[in-house]
Amino acid sequence: EAGDKYGMNPIGTGPYKLVKWNKGNDSVLERFEDYHGEKAKIKNVTFKVVPEPTNRLLELESGGADIAYDIAVTDVSRVDDNEKLQVMKADATSITFMGINTQKEPFSDIRVRQAIRYALDTEGIVQSVYKGLCPAATNPMNPSCLYYDKTRKVSEYNVEKAKALLAEAGYADGFTTSITTDERKERIDMATIIQNQLSQIGITAEIKILEWGAYLSACYDGQQELYMGGWTTFTPEPSVSLTGTFSSTSMGSGGNMAFYANPKVDELLAAGIATSDTAEREKIYTELQKEITDQCTWIYLTYGLQTVGLNKSIQDFKVHPSGYHTIANLSFK
Repeated sequence: EAGDKYGMNPIGTGPYKLVKWNKGNDSVLERFEDYHGEKAKIKNVTFKVVPEPTNRLLELESGGADIAYDIAVTDVSRVDDNEKLQVMKADATSITFMGINTQKEPFSDIRVRQAIRYALDTEGIVQSVYKGLCPAATNPMNPSCLYYDKTRKVSEYNVEKAKALLAEAGYADGFTTSITTDERKERIDMATIIQNQLSQIGITAEIKILEWGAYLSACYDGQQELYMGGWTTFTPEPSVSLTGTFSSTSMGSGGNMAFYANPKVDELLAAGIATSDTAEREKIYTELQKEITDQCTWIYLTYGLQTVGLNKSIQDFKVHPSGYHTIANLSFK
């Protein structure tokens, strides 16, 4: 009935039904009294879109919101110190990274990508931004995935190696580039540190901060050079994590925003879903993690953390690792 606009006209219900949707502003839900299962305990729920983390926190502190998803790491202690509020945390099924658009010069040269990786102190970056709450990442998929390679180490930080590789690639004097990021505070903070560390090897990087929709459009269209990215998986199946982000068939909006095509990666991805033999799959996905890492299309930064701020009057809230939290069983004290 809605034709091409069916995605803007949701149909169906769960414990709640959608009664109003102001795109980019708020969504209003109402308990669905004819739901076949247990009825939601709270009759009306409004989801507000508040992109700026400081404003989300102010909403929570003022009572304008009862729950705030994604409390900035720098604000966790502030919520903990408020006797009316609490923070709930859980390891997320995500990874944050800096991606490299391999179809933009000079990033098609693996030596340039390797130089960038050597130039970044990823453990220092993560420690500075996440205050020890998140670990530095070592692989292209989250540790919650099957066949995650626990033997891999954080990438080496070596400025001299970085400079030598740049010189070998013909960029002894460096070059100018840009880092595209969305408005998430932690990503901006990491981009700022990366900007400084890249300057130590002669790379001048402008930081471009875009609102989420503009950020996605730019990255899907391949306008970005370096970009701050993240990927969340909703299943431990590794093919789900790695196919969208590294298959040559998923460039752009499919998830491969590094625009990298590697026949060996494609072959291993196909082999991984073609067998159910556990030992064989582990071998395939271990090799995949190595191959993807060696190609330096991503600079791994950190694995995710879900941080949710709540008014202490909220009962039975559980943090979901994917960030999709269930609300139907919530109630007030």
